[in-house]
Amino acid sequence: MNKTLCIGFLGLCVCACASHGQGLHIAVMKVNGVACVGMPTVGEHMKAMKERLAQANINLPITGDVSQHIKFFDAPAWFSTDPDWYIVGSGDPLMLSSRAKEIMDAARGGVNTGRWIIYVPEVNLYPDVPALQDMAGFAVRADTFGQGEDAGYIGNCFVSATDGTLYTPTHEVLHIWGLEHNNVAPWNLMYPEPSNNKDPRGTKRLTTEQINAIRAIFN
Repeated sequence: MNKTLCIGFLGLCVCACASHGQGLHIAVMKVNGVACVGMPTVGEHMKAMKERLAQANINLPITGDVSQHIKFFDAPAWFSTDPDWYIVGSGDPLMLSSRAKEIMDAARGGVNTGRWIIYVPEVNLYPDVPALQDMAGFAVRADTFGQGEDAGYIGNCFVSATDGTLYTPTHEVLHIWGLEHNNVAPWNLMYPEPSNNKDPRGTKRLTTEQINAIRAIFN
């Protein structure tokens, strides 16, 4: 029989996988004192994540008011006058921009363990590349970044308050846990084009191989 694992939120739950650093934290940027995403939306996202990860017998201890699990942080001072920022600062090798790191530092607030889901107004990867702007989300992965100072930011993901959909946080967290895109099956959680289908028996789900890959992290 498979063991059900518990992913802790903000230290509110004893985490069966703490030794793997897999505890999840949620942070929401505030711009001029206003959260960039509403709490009902975050609640729907976390409910969807809970339903989908249950396929792999991984339990998210989300109960009651989701705001209890969220850390709010203020946008950097430059954001109000110059809100354009990009995740990538240089491309050979890929390096995080100073602004991306500043946002992650503000979101984490000194808590540098676990994995952070960070809601921001928009997610843009590269300047001057329209296809890599206005993205639903982006995961900072070890196989993409990790050179020098960037290593301390691995395992965080950005979710766009503007372009993110119901399954974006789950999709990005699964990237952090090692799953790649599934470019063939639109019903798959790792299909690159986002979808808002809400039926837990419906289009967005995992394959047996993906479930086994997630389970292997915790074994």
